[in-house]
Amino acid sequence: MLNLDALDFISFKKGCYTGQEVVARAHYLGTVKRRMHRLLLPQGYLPQPGEAIHNSDNKALGTVVNAQISENQVEMLAVLSSSAIDCDQIIINDQKLAVKFLPLPYQVD
Repeated sequence: MLNLDALDFISFKKGCYTGQEVVARAHYLGTVKRRMHRLLLPQGYLPQPGEAIHNSDNKALGTVVNAQISENQVEMLAVLSSSAIDCDQIIINDQKLAVKFLPLPYQVD
């Protein structure tokens, strides 16, 4: 979910580690349903790590990983479900926020 596979931080060719079976299954079956995304929000509300993200129908989309103020706007990293990519508005802690998806500095398959 944190795109560690896209950054080559996970090796699928060596030793055992905690969670290896789940990670390998997701990698080889291509069933990663949540990924980290970079978003731009209007200034006025700074989400906190761990806060839940919902859509306008109150369906859970994911979780805030980190957020910071940058040039009068808020940049946020969040782990989101694949269905969230089409959202232009999200709800965090009862705050309705316009959202724009920004590119990541690396390629995700």
